[in-house]
Amino acid sequence: MPQAGTGTGVPPHSQQNRSTSSHSPLLQGNDPTSLQPRASTPGGALDACDLHPDTPAIRFETLGHHEVLEGVISLRGQALELRPEQSTHLDNSKSAPSTQHDQPSGQYEDLDVAISFYQEALHLRPPLHPERSASLHDLACALCKRFAQSDQTGPVDLLSQYDDLERAISLHQEALELRPPPHPDRSVTLHELAYVLSTRFEHFGQQDDLERAISYYQEAVELRPAPHPERSASLHELAYALSTRWDESGEQDDLESAISFYQEAVELRPVPHPERSASLHSLAYALCTHFEQSGQREDLDVAISFHQEALDLRPPPHPRRSDSLHEFAYVLSTRFKQSGLQDDLERAISFYQEAVELRPAPHPERSASFHELAYVLCTRFRQSGHQDDLERAISFHQKALDLRPPPHPHRPDTLHELAYVLFTRFEQSGQQNDLERAISFYQEAVKLRPAPHPRLPASFHGLAYALCTRFKQSGQWEDLDVAISFYQEALDLRPPHHPDRSASLHDLAVAFCKRFGQSGQNEDLERAVSLHQEALDLRPPPHPRRSASLHELAYVFSTRFEDSGQQDDLERAISYYQEAVELRPAPHPERSVSLHELAYTLHTRFKQSGQRENLDVAISFYREAVKLRLAPHPERSASLHELACALSTRFEQSGQREDLDVAISYYQEALYLRPPPHPRRSNSLLELAYALFTRFEQSGQQDDLDVAISYYQGAVELRPAPHPHRSTSLTNLATALRTRFERFYQHRQFGGTPNSTGKHSSRDMRPILVDPPNSATLRALS
Repeated sequence: MPQAGTGTGVPPHSQQNRSTSSHSPLLQGNDPTSLQPRASTPGGALDACDLHPDTPAIRFETLGHHEVLEGVISLRGQALELRPEQSTHLDNSKSAPSTQHDQPSGQYEDLDVAISFYQEALHLRPPLHPERSASLHDLACALCKRFAQSDQTGPVDLLSQYDDLERAISLHQEALELRPPPHPDRSVTLHELAYVLSTRFEHFGQQDDLERAISYYQEAVELRPAPHPERSASLHELAYALSTRWDESGEQDDLESAISFYQEAVELRPVPHPERSASLHSLAYALCTHFEQSGQREDLDVAISFHQEALDLRPPPHPRRSDSLHEFAYVLSTRFKQSGLQDDLERAISFYQEAVELRPAPHPERSASFHELAYVLCTRFRQSGHQDDLERAISFHQKALDLRPPPHPHRPDTLHELAYVLFTRFEQSGQQNDLERAISFYQEAVKLRPAPHPRLPASFHGLAYALCTRFKQSGQWEDLDVAISFYQEALDLRPPHHPDRSASLHDLAVAFCKRFGQSGQNEDLERAVSLHQEALDLRPPPHPRRSASLHELAYVFSTRFEDSGQQDDLERAISYYQEAVELRPAPHPERSVSLHELAYTLHTRFKQSGQRENLDVAISFYREAVKLRLAPHPERSASLHELACALSTRFEQSGQREDLDVAISYYQEALYLRPPPHPRRSNSLLELAYALFTRFEQSGQQDDLDVAISYYQGAVELRPAPHPHRSTSLTNLATALRTRFERFYQHRQFGGTPNSTGKHSSRDMRPILVDPPNSATLRALS
């Protein structure tokens, strides 16, 4: 079953890729400024009282008390009435109305009025006026604020919206020209110009905007040496811009520098600094990102401690408490994926639920919390198999999608994740409609993420995986070929040194291996081996996805062994599976997958060497996998099925009837867990029928033969032409029917009953099995 995160060979979550992967919290559907809070900085024309931490405006931004804000508005109005003749007062009239719009419930007309006052003040300050730069600065800040608000709420007039951003940039540039060194407010304008350029980059992706933003932030930091009161603000924003560039380029130096600057900002913001929680929040985010690249568990643990401190500094009714809950939940879910500690997952779900409650409609980030809550519920479903978690995940993703109509910038993220959970449900129920809807949503996500969108490779991956699955259902080669082309495009968009290149190598390799399984073209298998080896090289210890690459590389070597018979391939497969198992200690959520596959290869080695020890160890690993997949785990049926196969093999070697009886009981449970239209039901019918036929040969019990025939008939019905294994099912059914006829004929001709063994036909007339015991559904879990 697909999982979140990339580098897994399956559709990522936001995460995710959350990329997943490659998962960056920017995929959570949040405005990046809410994920890494922008620091509050003063405008160039504000009075000293505007900066004092005890003033009402500052207290409002810190505490979110609306009665304080109303007091600010009243005082500003009185000041304007007392000094109507001075343009300076038109500037100061802006602070209260525009600040009000930090809250979703504010009246946007106030901001429009503030902008009109700023424009009038600017008109009254022509070129060469000593305060013109202040008016330029303030008008630009207000226009940027209006752009940010309209961007969140989805304006009707998009041209007008972007015009605000362009005008803000132009005004800040003019202000900067009027504030050459050593102008005392040059650092303020550098900071704000960098901010709007960074904002434009986030919307349009022009790399030059990001480079200029970084350059301006760096100059602002230089102009604000310690103990400058605004140094921490510029450090914070420079760190954010560098981490953004890291998202684009993967240059490790950018991420390292961002962490360093965030750390300095935290040191400059001791308790009770009103922005300490923001810097803690962002530093935690950067450390979590660093963990995803390095696999250093210490980074993740420190990030969690910082998120805990930030949350403690944002008690109810702090206006940014929901942001801390949201991000804290993300790192807890990340640690869960590494450690398997159930408490981390439960806390993540709890925090996301609280975030949803703190973001009632029409909160602009409500959709993000729905999105992430759905993600962790789907994660819990993969662990427990409780259908209610999956259904709730689908419901919450649908709600998130409804809150993100076109042209919402995060609509493709939700399309991608909704497609994933529908695909997951398809794997459980076999409902074709879920698969078709998943493909449709992935296709829409691809259209909404044109190159060079950084998440386009993730959507290519999800769509490709769903098409591969449809190919398995329909046998249409076009689906598989198109899927491989999408995987190749995703890889092309992730050149060497890209942090997610290993994920694309991994996914493309899985697809080539899948095509080899259908076509038998050795070239596909060799490419799969080569791509998996390159991916493994990019994931040295302690990379968190190294175990996934080991697992998949082992799988292709096992496949190549089955094709060529080279013993070295089988030995390498066993070695890689053993290392993967070691890297996935209990309660790692993927331990059962590697145990299952290691058992399969040991079972295979037993068939080659006849060494009983290999078979016994394989059975013990299958038993452990079954214990780790308690009902209703979606892959329990696969482990039961394979354990039954191994016990049947041991029965054939030792003749111990107990092994055969236990095998039949496991086959029966697996069949029960695969009701119609489960895609592997026909395999269970075939194997159970074979085991019953074998017991009939030993005991001569007619009931076993009759039930075996009914199961063979069921397998034939589920494998209509042109199913590749229909001929096998027909042959098995025919053999069983012939056996029953011969038994009946012998009874009539000679009287009495057959001998106790029931062996009336030679061994080569027994039903045959050509389906590989290795369940195809396991490919999705690795």
